[in-house]
Amino acid sequence: MRILQVHNRYREPGGEAQSIANERRALEEAGHQVVLYQRDSREIDDLSVLGRLQVGLRASSSSQACREIGAYIDDHRPDVAHIHNTVPLITPAIYAVLRARGVPVVQALRNYRFFCASGTFYRAGRNCFDCAEGSPLPAVLHGCYRGSRLQSTAMAAMLVRNRLTMRQDIDAYVAVSDFVKSRFVAAGYPEEKLFVKPNFEFDPGLSTADSTPAHVFCFGRLAEEKGVDTLLRAWRHIPTPLVIAGDGPLRAAVEAECRDPSMSHVRYVGLLSKAETGVYIRRAQFVVVPSRWHEPFGRTVIEAYAHATPVLASRTGALTELVSADQTGQLFVAGDPADLASQARALLASPSRLRDMGRIARARFESDFSPEPNVRAMLDIYRHATDIRRASGGATSD
Repeated sequence: MRILQVHNRYREPGGEAQSIANERRALEEAGHQVVLYQRDSREIDDLSVLGRLQVGLRASSSSQACREIGAYIDDHRPDVAHIHNTVPLITPAIYAVLRARGVPVVQALRNYRFFCASGTFYRAGRNCFDCAEGSPLPAVLHGCYRGSRLQSTAMAAMLVRNRLTMRQDIDAYVAVSDFVKSRFVAAGYPEEKLFVKPNFEFDPGLSTADSTPAHVFCFGRLAEEKGVDTLLRAWRHIPTPLVIAGDGPLRAAVEAECRDPSMSHVRYVGLLSKAETGVYIRRAQFVVVPSRWHEPFGRTVIEAYAHATPVLASRTGALTELVSADQTGQLFVAGDPADLASQARALLASPSRLRDMGRIARARFESDFSPEPNVRAMLDIYRHATDIRRASGGATSD
């Protein structure tokens, strides 16, 4: 197949960028042609004040992106377009262009951007669904997008356009978890167009080098919704070494906590490469994912599973799908440091139990989160989208 990937890179690339790169690599290795149309949010930094204002005013429709998508269709004649993110430079206007050209459209659902200006369903220290099924006006009032009411107004206008036009222009939606799918079904999206395909990882191989358990490990974005503060409060009462890796708004707070003499058993190692992260995972008794928000997926979980390392995760969002209690790890009450500490102590008290969990976690990785089953699932969804487009009377690019 010839697949057109469309993505507006975030200012701070994270797990989503890795997931998109993984899909492209796996499809190409399976013999398919993938063409990427990509914009980068950091382009806005080079614009004048007027230029930035125009980006906000055109949040729902970019003539430049529409022209460029049209040229990509002419040059590459894709069998299907897989859209990942259109905010803020590509804009939802491209869906109508793809539909007019007869290109089946598959939309990735990796976050909550269709309903939420920030894409997280998280505001002011709590999970928030104020805009989930109604007006996006609360997002404007609270300045949910980058703390700006002006920018949030532009995002709210885009959300309204999404709800009015995008359902008819999209042939299939790919949710990364059952939890994400359930939010879209609750909002009235057609269930027959909603599919679930998880993220995946390439096999890092099982190495015996440096694999003696030496610590507990937490890695990822250091932000309030990710719950690193919950983890640090819990670890004040656990003497086992803890290693934290990553970057984000709470980096300075994490560094300050690690300088506290009473927290000498906690070490912050900064932002690591994938290879470096793998070494810390392999040497971990278990990985902690302490998120407070409703995680749409949780790449850290499957990265741990790939290295046969169990996971202690908060009971929220898709984490309850990924982590099977007493099988591949354990769950605790989100935002509750006492429960986190209790579950961690129980795991640390039984090394043999952790080894068994690691073996089950590795088997789960191989069956559900490796490239081969995911490529098969992705191709099935592409073909389904093509069938829907043909049944609706839309010609394909061929």
